[in-house]
Amino acid sequence: MSTISTHFGHQVSTEHNRRNRRVTNKESHIDPSGHYEIWLDIPPREAYERLFGEAVKEYNEKQKREDRKIRSYYNQISKDARKHPVYEAIVGVYGAEVDFETSRSILKEYADEWQKVNPNMRLCGIYYHVDEAGQDESRGGSKGRGHIHIDFIPISHGGAHGGYKKGLSVQTSLTKGLEEQGIVSDGRRTVQEVWTRSENDRLERICRAHGITVEHPQRGRNAQHKETELYKAEKSIEQKQSELKELEAAQETAKEQLLSAEDELQTVRDRVSLSKTVQEAYKEPDHKVKILEEYPERKTLGGKVQPAAVKISRSDYEDLSRRAMASDWIKKALFDLKTLGDRLFKAMDQRQRVAALKKEAEDARASEKMAQARLDTLRTENSQKDQYILEAASYLEEMDLWDRFINWLAQHRAQKEREIDEIDREP
Repeated sequence: MSTISTHFGHQVSTEHNRRNRRVTNKESHIDPSGHYEIWLDIPPREAYERLFGEAVKEYNEKQKREDRKIRSYYNQISKDARKHPVYEAIVGVYGAEVDFETSRSILKEYADEWQKVNPNMRLCGIYYHVDEAGQDESRGGSKGRGHIHIDFIPISHGGAHGGYKKGLSVQTSLTKGLEEQGIVSDGRRTVQEVWTRSENDRLERICRAHGITVEHPQRGRNAQHKETELYKAEKSIEQKQSELKELEAAQETAKEQLLSAEDELQTVRDRVSLSKTVQEAYKEPDHKVKILEEYPERKTLGGKVQPAAVKISRSDYEDLSRRAMASDWIKKALFDLKTLGDRLFKAMDQRQRVAALKKEAEDARASEKMAQARLDTLRTENSQKDQYILEAASYLEEMDLWDRFINWLAQHRAQKEREIDEIDREP
């Protein structure tokens, strides 16, 4: 008796999958001397360039404004709280009758078929692990517990109804990519749920071809409850990560606004300081301006009025001109400073907002860690309960109790049916 698992999500830890010891040394369930294999490993950024590079180039050539051009499609998707750059499938075959080689062969065949069956789910990583607690005994755990992580990037040309009207001609979209593959909702389940079940069925067909009988204890009520707990925990983490992204984006915006306001403030301060320096240099002299000659108002021969005027020395004239220019300069700087006053108050508010956002982000990270720990615990409990079910079934078979239990159940049911018939015959 064996069980299988196909779990799909968007929480991808590439360094964990690659077994980067700086990461896995902190994970107590991983045996550092255990066995693992890397079957495919393409950095996501590089994979995005291969998949979307031409589409980005075509899009940018049509843009007349520089600010509308896409510099990095990978960065753009990573910053979008509603989208995910890479998705992951965790696939495993578990059971007492599955040895290491059979389990590995089944998972390898499943992975090798992936791209043919899922042309729009482009592979960028496949990692085989048999070094975690509860895995193959010859590799450091109990028998037949190997699994693979399949990292993939969904691509779409606009879904099943035609191309995209906006943006790139090829984009990343899980739902639309699945629709292009012919996966549709059956009314009760979403497109993704239909696809998950089809992938589970595909894995089961491969198991049967290898002579492995697959049971589905996880489809019982208890397992449904466990799956509901896992689903809720994963959704909680997704929500917290989405909130964290929004907080970090808001924090970054606030920092930029604060820096801009501080730069403007410094510019005005420099201008005021320079103005005061100029005023000091050209302050009013101690001596009074000496009038050399006065000219009263008079009319010219053409009938125009000539205003009254005075004659002064060139040095006095230059002093007066410099003081007038310095005064205008200071008036302009003070006006700019007054205009900036409201913005400075906003900058102070932004500084406080940055601190508040930073605190919220830290709280969100702590909450995410707690949720992740809860999810890990649930997954461990889920795996242990499945193993208990398998061991109980194996024990019943070994002790020849299973057939006895079935026979007893049949006899009990027959007895109850006879009692019901007797009651029906009573007048």
